[in-house]
Amino acid sequence: MIDTSTDLAFRATIRSWVQDNAPPGLRDLADWSKLQLGGGHWWGFQKEMQSEPYRLWERHLLDEHLICPNWPKAYGGRDLSVRQTAIFDEECLKGNVPRIVREQGESFVGPAVLVHGTEEQKSRLLEGIVSGRDKYGQGFSEPDHGSDLASLQTRASIDGDRVIIDGQKIWTTAAMHANILFVLCRTDPSAPKHRGLSYVIVPIADNLGRITIQPIRQMTGEARFSLTFFDGAVAPVANIIGGVNNGWRVAMTTLGNERAGRVHAKYLVYEREFWALHRLVRSRGVLTNATRIGFSLQYTRLKALQASAGRMAAKVNAGGEPGVEASLDKVASSEYHRGFGEFAMNVLGATSTVLPDGGSYALDEWQQLFLGSRSETIASGTSEIQRNLLAERFLGLPRELSGV
Repeated sequence: MIDTSTDLAFRATIRSWVQDNAPPGLRDLADWSKLQLGGGHWWGFQKEMQSEPYRLWERHLLDEHLICPNWPKAYGGRDLSVRQTAIFDEECLKGNVPRIVREQGESFVGPAVLVHGTEEQKSRLLEGIVSGRDKYGQGFSEPDHGSDLASLQTRASIDGDRVIIDGQKIWTTAAMHANILFVLCRTDPSAPKHRGLSYVIVPIADNLGRITIQPIRQMTGEARFSLTFFDGAVAPVANIIGGVNNGWRVAMTTLGNERAGRVHAKYLVYEREFWALHRLVRSRGVLTNATRIGFSLQYTRLKALQASAGRMAAKVNAGGEPGVEASLDKVASSEYHRGFGEFAMNVLGATSTVLPDGGSYALDEWQQLFLGSRSETIASGTSEIQRNLLAERFLGLPRELSGV
């Protein structure tokens, strides 16, 4: 998007503030651009995040309400617009300082609470996200139901002022690092599958012995997801967001923000990756005519995706909802990124198949990109599910017949 005069003024203010407040040594600690993506990348920065420059920077951001900056001021944010948030992201990237994101608390739980929560829930839950005290893990997917989220079978019964949960979740993002889970469970088994669901905030510390978390090792060597068992886990009824049996609507708010939230940020990182690979290939002297054509195709596709995301951001900035554009961006961006990982392996040649020294399963940046991006067409709703949504809600095609 092209900056308006108002945008330019805001950008100058933010750029000056970043320059004046970035603690000495912060920029040299790491390439902070990966934190722009969210999605668990912060797990690779644990040492840097314990440093004094990082902690001082975090305090500066909290003082200026620049963590969860698009949230209302009443709940710790700064009321930034979508465009202003994008500018803040861009200036953090240019200054190589971390844009501190409270991960699933900021991107998923917070928006759901802001839309569907009571005032008591907003006052009680949102502050813990902004401060970083509460870290959330996502309890949606189940082993036998794949992308058919509405068919989940984890049960929850109401017992006085408590919710009692039994069942199993898989691909529980960030569970090993969380102290709270947000769980979609079935509170009315007799209701149609999209109804009778409830969205429950479940504290892990209150459920020792009743919640079991088993990490799932991925092909990258990491364990960012878990298998999670609930055996009589308890949570207060006051932790049901949106009311009993209204969880589907709340979950759709969460998933809508997962697919559309901060779309601009990932493209900032994708473009940085593009030029880093281009520099590496040039430095090795293997930038042939064929690879030039490949780079041209990748960059054209990236800029087209950025333009489409900018259009969606403009719509949201004007007060609209992302709508089906979020599904379109999800499919296109995840498939671009997976394809770019494959392109990187191809242009780097045989050396890309050799693991670097260090650790039991160390990966370089491009191997990590290649392997890690494979999951992006599955996470947040598979490309197949997104195409169904686009076909039905955008193109107006009839629903797919079950069993055909």
